Amino acid sequence: MSPTVPCPACGRPTAPHRATCMYCGATMPALTAVPPAPAPRKELPKDLDKAFQRAMLHGDMRQLRQVLDGAESKPVVVERTVGRPRDPEASELEAEVAELAAVPVEELYARLSQAVVQAGSWEDDARAAADVLRQAQSTIEQLIAGLDDVESPPLLVLPPFRQPWALFVAPPGDDSRLRDVAEALDVDLATARQVAVLGYPRAALRSADRADLEARAERYRQALELHARVLGEPELRSQPAARLVLSLAADGPWRSAVSSTWEPDSSVIPSLSARDEAPPTLRLVVVGEVTIARYRELRGRRKDDGRLSSHGDRRLRVLDLHHDDGVLRVVEGVTQLEGWRGLDPRSSALAFHGLSEALAARYPDVTMTGRCICRPTRQPETRDDGRVEAAGWPAWEEHSRACRALYL
Repeated sequence: MSPTVPCPACGRPTAPHRATCMYCGATMPALTAVPPAPAPRKELPKDLDKAFQRAMLHGDMRQLRQVLDGAESKPVVVERTVGRPRDPEASELEAEVAELAAVPVEELYARLSQAVVQAGSWEDDARAAADVLRQAQSTIEQLIAGLDDVESPPLLVLPPFRQPWALFVAPPGDDSRLRDVAEALDVDLATARQVAVLGYPRAALRSADRADLEARAERYRQALELHARVLGEPELRSQPAARLVLSLAADGPWRSAVSSTWEPDSSVIPSLSARDEAPPTLRLVVVGEVTIARYRELRGRRKDDGRLSSHGDRRLRVLDLHHDDGVLRVVEGVTQLEGWRGLDPRSSALAFHGLSEALAARYPDVTMTGRCICRPTRQPETRDDGRVEAAGWPAWEEHSRACRALYL
């Protein structure tokens, strides 16, 4: 039998879900659910403020969620109403969220930083710190939602090598040390020559045996007094992502932006969220070219009969400018060069041809690698504009990140 409640006017039993009495038509009272038992108190983590700062530094919103999970939550009373105005507190919360929706991401970060500072004294007043963090929850949720709309760098794709470890070395650039390279790496002279004469770092060997590669790296460092390091995919991915340089003025400022592609269309560039900064102290300049192979689809007699045919290629000059806090990527055809002595302003190709020399003259103490040509290592893909291409960007990412791990 279904449960009933007495009508306050006539006293007759009436179904609890009705708004009015089924007998006399009187208004039934709103029902209120029994409040749930308060959630058990959660102790605040001892490194609350540091965890928040680490989360903000690395931009991982999941860390913010984990920190907030460590705070004590207020018991929530779920109230069911019939024909009753909305809860003013709920309306106030919705208004606050709506207000945050119009706040820029930078302002949300500032508000969150202020909350972290206020909660930093939790050892003296843990309850007050929990209150501050609860107030920051709406800011965090809106920040996460806002970050979904912010331009992100291209998805990091590395070359599809089957071996998990690679021994990257800085070559001597001199075939007179060919035998030293062969003995240190324990390879034949033909293999050693592929390393010794280069002017830029490269992966000398790849293997599943990390201990063996570490032993060879140590011999290489001792015998040739040059950099050598064993790296895997986690170490390469841990290197900072590059920002695309839009304008590189000799005397500054340098304008850069986060772009979802290293070759944005000229119509898209003005809409990128760019920032101007004084030129940083460069530690390393990685010089190279990215080869982009073009393909076109050839159709057969049948609809499902098609194949890709090579249709030439093009090269883009690229320079990665590494500094202590990150990487700035200079791309031919995208980055505007201004005020560099000796560069030919009539042609972007001619100007980029001399940029590495101009940087070496401006920063005489910076480590500068030789020009490395990075070719495609993966299957062709269809671009947004319909072109089918295979680019050497995965090889460039591995090369530049390995150079940073070697030298910095």
